Amino acid sequence: MDQAAFIPVIWWGLVAVLVVVAAWFFWSLRRQRKGTYAHFREQLEIIEYFSKSVFRQNSTEDILWDITSSCIEKMGLEDCVIYLRDEDKGVWVQKAAYGPKNLDYRAIHEPMELAFG
Repeated sequence: MDQAAFIPVIWWGLVAVLVVVAAWFFWSLRRQRKGTYAHFREQLEIIEYFSKSVFRQNSTEDILWDITSSCIEKMGLEDCVIYLRDEDKGVWVQKAAYGPKNLDYRAIHEPMELAFG
């Protein structure tokens, strides 16, 4: 094989390797984006659930308890506590809590109060 015939073979081999590397790069990029979109879609479904949950409940207390239990279920949290602001006392008052320490559903025996700030 002479020198002139050998050079195109090297170039075709190099081009083939570059095409394979580029295809792998775009395939992995597409796969990563699919995972990102799936995670984004999951977050949107959680937000949609919470927004619909507000309309299903009758009272503020019902909404708060539903949010605490749903945070654990939908978001994989260990526990969830919600405080509401009490302007008269100047504190945050525990209104709903759900998790392993919660013995009675929808009951807070000694609600915590936290000072502002």
